[in-house]
Amino acid sequence: SVTVGIDEPDSMVAAARRHLDRGFRILKVKIGENAAQDIMCLRMIRDAAGPDIIIRVDANEGYTATDAIEVARRLEDLDIELFEQPVAADRPDDLRRVGAATRAPVLADEAVKVAGDLAPLVRSGAASGANIKLMKCGGLGEARRIDAGLSQAGWRALVGCMDESRASISAAAHFAASAPSVAWIDLDGHLDLAGDPFGGGFEIRDGEIVLDDKPGLGVLFEGFR
Repeated sequence: SVTVGIDEPDSMVAAARRHLDRGFRILKVKIGENAAQDIMCLRMIRDAAGPDIIIRVDANEGYTATDAIEVARRLEDLDIELFEQPVAADRPDDLRRVGAATRAPVLADEAVKVAGDLAPLVRSGAASGANIKLMKCGGLGEARRIDAGLSQAGWRALVGCMDESRASISAAAHFAASAPSVAWIDLDGHLDLAGDPFGGGFEIRDGEIVLDDKPGLGVLFEGFR
């Protein structure tokens, strides 16, 4: 997916259109500041994108449980693919309430930094998956431990990112290609950099990441510009 950041509704729709024009077919829309405006904005984006584009939403802990449930229910007809971290990371009971009230899978992000964070959420049934980020958990080793915990629980993973260079995005893409629990990827952080010192590793073709067949991660340091 490619991310549409929080902005005025018209600006978010324009950003979504730019991404679609570049070949992306999955939009991850940031929400969580104003429930009523978020609902309106997502309806505008769905109208602009059409029915065949996949839309995911990420609230980054922005809602109360009540607001998150209201948003989820009001958006059911838009066929939202998943709802990421709708409530505060330290409120697993609220996360479980939202998950019980919506058809879309609810994923933990900020609530799962390392593998040890996962077990309490699984025991309480607080979500149905988690976002694994290499820059959040500390690297490939810890990411694999989170993946193992998710697989054992029958949960699914989204492999996400922060604003990162091609070097770490490529590492995350290799991890995603090999991890049993991974169902979704959100690896677009390098697109936000003004100057990425790395090249290679992968290409984006029609909105999909295609890995190189070069040794290692396939990335080359090209220097700062």
